[in-house]
Amino acid sequence: MAAMELRVVPAGVDEHVHRGVQNFVRLRRGSIIHAAVNNCTWTADPDDGTTPCVPYHIVEGLYARLIEAAADVAAADIQFGHSRLGIEILLAAEASLSSEFDSSSCGIDEFVRRVEVEAARPGRTAVVAFARHFFPLEPFLMADSIDDVWASDVEAATLVDSSGRLAPFADLALLVGPRNARATRLLSSNSAYSASLVRLAGAVGRLDTGIVLPAPIAAVPGGRGRGGFPLAAHCPFFQRARTLTAEEIMKWKNPPAKPEERPIGEVGRPRTRARRPNREPNRRRFVAARSSPPVLNSQARASKRHGHAA
Repeated sequence: MAAMELRVVPAGVDEHVHRGVQNFVRLRRGSIIHAAVNNCTWTADPDDGTTPCVPYHIVEGLYARLIEAAADVAAADIQFGHSRLGIEILLAAEASLSSEFDSSSCGIDEFVRRVEVEAARPGRTAVVAFARHFFPLEPFLMADSIDDVWASDVEAATLVDSSGRLAPFADLALLVGPRNARATRLLSSNSAYSASLVRLAGAVGRLDTGIVLPAPIAAVPGGRGRGGFPLAAHCPFFQRARTLTAEEIMKWKNPPAKPEERPIGEVGRPRTRARRPNREPNRRRFVAARSSPPVLNSQARASKRHGHAA
């Protein structure tokens, strides 16, 4: 019996409607997450009322950092806001943990740290995700404005660290929260997902001096497109922002240590004069090299995905 599984969908019922926004993962006997993480609130499976469950993005956020993306992920144009890693590849990632992995009781932050240590273990056999290991989220509608959905177009193949693992993908999953439902991913929803991605794209735009952040569009009656950028999926800003998203996620996750947090024995250089204000403080916080050259999607491909004429 698998240690993790999705809820069974009754015949004739839409899987996204049945599984809902959280898309709960059932944690069965042998689940390391259930055995080790002590500060998560487990939700009983709505179907049987007893099996402990955890939202899907939590499992992705823990185990995607153990997975490498195959070349066909980029070729298939897999997008973070349109797809999720399949439960089978996440099961394979959990199964790949070494026998020395510390599964004692801990908080989720410590569990993430342990998984990252395991991912960097010398001689570790890679778990590779191909395009077939990604599954669609609830699709957007043809009627959804491109200004309401552009933030979901973040290429999964760019969300990798310097070793090729999907660690930034995992961090982004934890940052934005549940994304299974279409309504949650609309910018007009004011959800954690939409607010996080708009802020992230804005931060990327401010960090790169080679691109200019376009002016926000005005609110449309009924809230459609609130906070979006005009035809943002086609503009140079967002095309460039996509390639820097992984770097920005890594920066947020690994800020430089404060003086009081430096290891014992590490002494900084003495100050001889007042330091000038750093005009671009965030640019010094990048900890990951750019994983790939800019990937510019064509205007026609972006329009085709969202049902708009090029």
